[in-house]
Amino acid sequence: MKWAFDLWSYEDVKKHASAILHRLQSGSMPCDGAWSQEKLDLFQRWITSGMSQ
Repeated sequence: MKWAFDLWSYEDVKKHASAILHRLQSGSMPCDGAWSQEKLDLFQRWITSGMSQ
């Protein structure tokens, strides 16, 4: 989905973190299956803790 955001790019993931989280929570991303609640919580913590590289 490079047209939306490049998941290989830290800067792009950081810039679009809220949109990515929303897509993960809705189950529309990733295409190979929804993330577990544990993974969703980890991504949310990464966002709220400042998205360190």
